[in-house]
Amino acid sequence: METIRTFDFQKWFDSKKFVACFLDDDFFNADFQVEVANLHKLVELKQNTSHDSQKITRFRELNIKLDDIFYRLENCYSLDVRPEKFESSLVQLQNHLNGN
Repeated sequence: METIRTFDFQKWFDSKKFVACFLDDDFFNADFQVEVANLHKLVELKQNTSHDSQKITRFRELNIKLDDIFYRLENCYSLDVRPEKFESSLVQLQNHLNGN
């Protein structure tokens, strides 16, 4: 949900840029995306078994925005922050911010 809010915020403030950071690269795997896209089944299950309407609302909103989230994350500037890549990612970020 925070990703959705950040994307919305970025629409209003051009000077703010979203930099995705990841600790594993499962997200880039198509099978993972298909698995996550089946979230609507979880939403239906939760709706039938839970009285927590705030959680249900969050699941629904996330489910509706999944395609946009996948697209934006696949096509935005991202950094690999796994321990073995962290230092080089910081150098990349600094170069990116400096326009190099």
